[in-house]
Amino acid sequence: MKLGWAKRAGCLAAVVLTLSGCVDVNLDVAVGDNDVVTGTMTQVMDADTYTMFKAGAESRNGRDFCMESGAELVQNADGSATCTIVRTGTWSGLAFNEERHKETVSISDEGNGQVRVAFPVTEMVNALSNKKQMDEQARSMLVAMFQGHALTLTVSGGEIVETNMDLQPGAASAEKKLDFLDLLNGAPNLPKEYYAVVKVK
Repeated sequence: MKLGWAKRAGCLAAVVLTLSGCVDVNLDVAVGDNDVVTGTMTQVMDADTYTMFKAGAESRNGRDFCMESGAELVQNADGSATCTIVRTGTWSGLAFNEERHKETVSISDEGNGQVRVAFPVTEMVNALSNKKQMDEQARSMLVAMFQGHALTLTVSGGEIVETNMDLQPGAASAEKKLDFLDLLNGAPNLPKEYYAVVKVK
């Protein structure tokens, strides 16, 4: 099964490029019982960038940002904008891959009520690898757009029994915040994947 937002999630790092880089992205995968998984992607665009986007997209109803089917756009009091996309499906048959992208989120049954959720970091880095061939000026602009923005991955839905992410209080979830510049530069300390094994309630 493919969730409707798979194409968007299929290349997480490229989301930021599409939106001029000035966004923070949060991806939460909540594993439930009865073979259910809920994916929530949240993108936050700062006030200055959102103002520019609205001005440039006026002729297209101001919605170049957050155009996915079912996406909810909230314009915040400080001028920033938040886009939230929620999809629910079955984890046993879930496929977060598209023709142009390798699998970016994998969910597998480990038996004994345990489910493994993995985010292949290598694929996220590869999604940006072609950007490394830019000339110095273009690359400097790209770095400036990525500066200070991050991708946060979260796995929840039950007790986290194993993970290489940051375990949260009570083992209720695992989280990892990735600086987009680390993904762009292929930082040597990045693992092949971040994962968490959830004991489903």
